[in-house]
Amino acid sequence: MRILAFDPSKECTGFAVVEGDGTADPRLVETGTITFSEREKKEVLTWTTSLFAEVLGVIRQDRPERVVVELPAAKNKPWSKIDKQAPLHIPTYGIAVGCVLLAVAHAMPTRDLIDTVPVDLWSKGIARGGDHKEGRVRAAACMFGLTAEYFGCKTLAGNMADAALLARWVYLDRLRRNVA
Repeated sequence: MRILAFDPSKECTGFAVVEGDGTADPRLVETGTITFSEREKKEVLTWTTSLFAEVLGVIRQDRPERVVVELPAAKNKPWSKIDKQAPLHIPTYGIAVGCVLLAVAHAMPTRDLIDTVPVDLWSKGIARGGDHKEGRVRAAACMFGLTAEYFGCKTLAGNMADAALLARWVYLDRLRRNVA
C-alpha cells in the first residue's frame, strides 16, 4: 500500500509518501514541501493556482494508491495560538486546504481513494506540551528510524513530519480495520 499525505498551508504545504506490504509499519519513501516566494504569496490567485499545480505534480510523480489530506481540528477548541495570529490566517488556511482537496479530487480516479483526517484525530497523544511541531518532528524521526535533521530546517520540518505521521496513521488505521 502506497499512501501520499498532504499537510496544507499557504506558507509551506508538507507532503510525505509511505509504503508497506500491509504486514508491518510502513517505510517512509519521500518527504517534501511546496512553498512560495513572498511575491507569490501576495496574490491569492497566483499561490492557489500554483499550489493546485504543484499538488497535481506530486501526485503524478509519486503515483499513490491513496491520498490523505489533513483537515482542521474536528473538536471546537479554543485556539489561543491561532487567536493571536493575523485575522486572515484561518480563511487563508481554509483556502489552502480546499485547494489541495480540489487538486487531489482532480487527480485521483475515484473519491474512495481519498481520505481526510482532522489533525486532532491523527496527532492524539503525539508530542504533548511545549513545541508541538518540534515534538512531532522528533516523533516522526523516531518512528521511521531517522534523525530529526532528516526533515530539514525548523520552518519546513514540521510540515513534512506531520505529513509523514499522517500517512503512517492512515496506513496503520487501514491495517487495524483490515481494509487495503
